[in-house]
Amino acid sequence: KRPQTHRSSVAREMANVLDTSLLQALVLTRQSPGAIELLKGLNYCDLKICEEFLKEKSDYMVLLELYRSNDMHREALQLLNRLVEESKSAMANADFSKKFNPQMIIEYLRPLCRSDPMLVLESSLYVLERNPSDTIELFLSENVPADLVNSYLKQHAPNLQSTYLELMLSMSETGINPNLQNELVQLYLSEVLDWYKILKDEGNWSDKTYSPTRNKLISTLESNSGYNTDTLLKRLPQDALFEERAIMYGKMNQHLRALSLFVHKLHMPERAVAYCDRVYEEGAQQPSKSNIYFNLLQIYLNPKKAEKEIEQKIIPVASQYPGIQRVNSTTKLRGGRMGRKVVEIEGAEDTRFSPSGPDSGRSDGDGDDVSDGGPIMLNEALELLSQRWDRINGAQALRLLPRDTKLQDLVSFLEPLLRNSSEHRRNYMVIKNLILRANLQVKEDLYKRRQAVVKIDGDSMCSLCHKRIANSAFAIYPNGQTLVHFVCFRESQQIKAVRGANSVKRR
Repeated sequence: KRPQTHRSSVAREMANVLDTSLLQALVLTRQSPGAIELLKGLNYCDLKICEEFLKEKSDYMVLLELYRSNDMHREALQLLNRLVEESKSAMANADFSKKFNPQMIIEYLRPLCRSDPMLVLESSLYVLERNPSDTIELFLSENVPADLVNSYLKQHAPNLQSTYLELMLSMSETGINPNLQNELVQLYLSEVLDWYKILKDEGNWSDKTYSPTRNKLISTLESNSGYNTDTLLKRLPQDALFEERAIMYGKMNQHLRALSLFVHKLHMPERAVAYCDRVYEEGAQQPSKSNIYFNLLQIYLNPKKAEKEIEQKIIPVASQYPGIQRVNSTTKLRGGRMGRKVVEIEGAEDTRFSPSGPDSGRSDGDGDDVSDGGPIMLNEALELLSQRWDRINGAQALRLLPRDTKLQDLVSFLEPLLRNSSEHRRNYMVIKNLILRANLQVKEDLYKRRQAVVKIDGDSMCSLCHKRIANSAFAIYPNGQTLVHFVCFRESQQIKAVRGANSVKRR
């Protein structure tokens, strides 16, 4: 920058001529580093003359420093963008390509992020498109407001908006705010819907067809929760994108609907089991989520109720799904002997089962023949019971099964369940017997101590007053040997109490 000093016009003109001539001489003698150092310090180089001279000599490094020293950042960035673009052409030599690269633009923008963020945004579109990760790192490290960046890209470069948001989501340690998460999901969904309409018009659509953007949408829906599920559900078609709908139902704790979609619409029972595993492990300390497997069993064994949930086509709200109705007392008595027996074995003390919770495992027809609602998926239900027997309440599961289920088909479920229940019962009995034994030992010790015999004769002396006890009332200390008059014992206790109070007062 030019120093703001008061000099005579003659001296200023002389300094102008000298600095301009020195710059030209350094460039002509191929001492460009010296010219750059001259421009970095105080100088009086004539801007117009030096600019024309440097353009003529194609010494762009010195020209960039000339612009920088005169706060002509916009001109410098325009020149940098042009030089980097020219370096990509096939006609550019290796030295030129090595000298001018997108990283130069990023480094030039770094000190401008705090002073002129709008200029940074205007000039970063080129490098954001060609070198997105480094550009996003620049925005994050220099604390360029994310909302400002997103708004600018949305208006001037919408094709780069999703790139910016997804890179920011992956690179930022604290994540991005919910508004930007919602913006990213909306962008993905818009692109997926356009792709879906094209395939549907061509007759090639299938819910098991995935594009890169749809994979990104599903991954973002699963790993984040800052988006607005109500708005997204309203945009989804009723006859497609069931996997996305199921994920959002899961975020809203509407697990029965989510599982119904996986089983009846997507025909992917393995995904339904994986969904149950994830919900169970995430909600291990929450009893309301521990019976997610019963919801899946209901869908397998009571398809009529599940189909009604899907056919309603109700846009859900963000409140907790009200759950399944509780059965009346008459229905509870119809579980059968097998169910009651398992209850006795398990002790019916499964703390992770909450019959009144929103995800209770009871169906509307406990004990009834559930096959009236349509074809049931008995094989899938039996496989689930055999694989997740340790996470399912046995009595409730048996009530859900049809009455004609063969006992042989339940061996893989009942065998480990009964073995585990028997083991718990044995452990309980061992602990109970150990506690009882310890209690008996304490009672025996107390009885022995109470059997101690003390003989008082004419020679027995009081250990406090050293007089004969004779026929006076006496007391004996716990050691069983020290005898004292009862009066002496009481007085000694009073003296100790007084001394203790005095010592406390002194402190």
